[in-house]
Amino acid sequence: MDKKAMLKKYATKKTYEPNGRIKEAKIRCAGCGKWIDIGQDLSDVQISVTKRGTGIFFHTGCMKRIWKTKIATA
Repeated sequence: MDKKAMLKKYATKKTYEPNGRIKEAKIRCAGCGKWIDIGQDLSDVQISVTKRGTGIFFHTGCMKRIWKTKIATA
């Protein structure tokens, strides 16, 4: 699974280049609320896709906090 491609697909904030390609993509961590950016290292980022197709992104250290927060994920 390519994390950058998944982030581009499910990102809530996107900026595009003039040719239509995605230049920047951001989504909030479901545990802590910090922005996960496509330009940063995604090795500590986990992805969960639900049956309905919702993408949930979170840091590995935030895994236990996901269900206690009310942060919109996608």
